[in-house]
Amino acid sequence: MTIQLNLTSCAMKGDFTSNVPDTWEKEFNKIVSHDEGHFYKMPSEQDILSECKTVYEKFKNHKNFIHVGMGGSSLGPEMLVDALATPLKRKNMTFLSNIEPDWIAEQLKDLSLKESVFYFVSKSGNTMESISLFLAIKNEMQSQGIKPEQFKDHIIVCTGPTGGVLNELITEYNLTKLEIPVHLGGRFSVLSAVGALPCLFAGIDPTPIWQGAKDLRDNLEAGDFKNNLFSLGMLLDELNNKGVTQTVLMPYSSKLKKFTEWFIQLWSESLGKKKNLSGEDIFTGLTPISSIGTTDQHSQMQLFMEGPRDKFVFFLEVENQSKDYSLNHGLPFKSLEIYQNRKLTDIFKAELEGTMKAFQDYGLPHVRLSIDGINEQNLGRLIFFFEALTVVMGVAFSVNPFDQPGVEASKVNANKWLNGWTGQD
Repeated sequence: MTIQLNLTSCAMKGDFTSNVPDTWEKEFNKIVSHDEGHFYKMPSEQDILSECKTVYEKFKNHKNFIHVGMGGSSLGPEMLVDALATPLKRKNMTFLSNIEPDWIAEQLKDLSLKESVFYFVSKSGNTMESISLFLAIKNEMQSQGIKPEQFKDHIIVCTGPTGGVLNELITEYNLTKLEIPVHLGGRFSVLSAVGALPCLFAGIDPTPIWQGAKDLRDNLEAGDFKNNLFSLGMLLDELNNKGVTQTVLMPYSSKLKKFTEWFIQLWSESLGKKKNLSGEDIFTGLTPISSIGTTDQHSQMQLFMEGPRDKFVFFLEVENQSKDYSLNHGLPFKSLEIYQNRKLTDIFKAELEGTMKAFQDYGLPHVRLSIDGINEQNLGRLIFFFEALTVVMGVAFSVNPFDQPGVEASKVNANKWLNGWTGQD
């Protein structure tokens, strides 16, 4: 079974499972037309880009941009910068997405904080790790001679409209603020100020990213691609009922490694749920796995091919490369004849085609996604495609794809520990 979806042109080849329940589309439309489906509206809300450009102009002379956020507050921006920014621009971008002291020290050791701007991102404004880093960095700034009244020249905050400690700190230090919409969850927030401002500091124009997402959304609404999306969801649901509970995302591009990490959070937090919408215990979810072609053909592929038949693979092809290398060698070795008059892209393509043929021969479920290149428009399309598919799977499993109740228990216990709890009941 090989299904092909071309996200560049929104074309489809192959046979999908038919007979998608009518209730799916009705429920999907209900979700995206209400507050909880705010992600669906974001491609049209391009006024945020103007706000971010105004903030960028104010702070653009800083040498270093340091992004501070956890989970969805960091994974989306990291993904965009890693895929689209030049190596020189990435050198001046630092993402603090953990609170391990030794690691933080390593990230900051060569940076002059007087030449840096910090971007603190937290939807709730109460994320313990983000607040802890704010306090730690505040002290570091003061140790380097930055006075509290100067914090406003080095700190930007992105948070919800009201509430939360970050909003209190904004008032205390007169900090520049960008808002995350009330009903836009962190893992769906890359198409907001969360992702737009880091793009600008990385030399990436976010406008075509938004446009790519809007193009795919418009195609979903106007063309056959929407039915294809629901049919793909139906297939994944049927496979889940047969024990195929793991989802591999395998782009043939190292530039999309961070994209797979973004997908892991999106898929995990949205679909891994104890209860369905009726309150029944179902313990459902699809476990996401990151893999990169051709690198992981030499590590994970043996398991994918001959291990438990519990995996569905998204192969993501990038059709065109901006650079190529000749393999002409002029050597008299018969063993090298296959490489003569070839280019490196030929080998890359052969590896993808060979792997997909092996999957087909083994009868392993998979889909082939393709984009014509790695650029802003296509990243926007990819983002919106997987966000929309995630909501479709939420409909299929009858779970809320926008909450994460399983994460809250550890947060509650961490607060208890800080208030004197020893870990014993």
